[in-house]
Amino acid sequence: PVARAPARARGAQAAVDDIKRAGVADAFSVRADIAAPADCAGLVAEAVRRFGAADILVNNAACFALIPLLEADPADAARFLNTNIGGPMFCSQALARWANAAGRENVIFGNDCGFQSTAGNTEIPITVAWAKLHALGEGARLASKRLWG
Repeated sequence: PVARAPARARGAQAAVDDIKRAGVADAFSVRADIAAPADCAGLVAEAVRRFGAADILVNNAACFALIPLLEADPADAARFLNTNIGGPMFCSQALARWANAAGRENVIFGNDCGFQSTAGNTEIPITVAWAKLHALGEGARLASKRLWG
């Protein structure tokens, strides 16, 4: 099962459909701002409600600007840091709090601070994003095999 937390609704269902076409039986999205701890707690709560538990978290959200470096301002920097650094921490904390309360000892947290783009290149090819996500998933599979057999 896969839960996805897009900050924007546009493209969320298409991503869920892609995940299902890749062979995942159950996937869904929850609109959430991972820079907001309450949204992260809500994402974990919805995953647990839907799947009964949550044992693996892959933080793969990122925020980057499609603006030239010299035009970025402090608000842009704060948004990047809140999403790329705070978001994985808040999501991991939310899952750890649930795991502690539920008495679950073997929970896997995978983190990825996202992607960057060189000046003038405003798109990250989806194949790169999927390759990184696949690698994170494979790492989680290997870790879960080691923990649970």
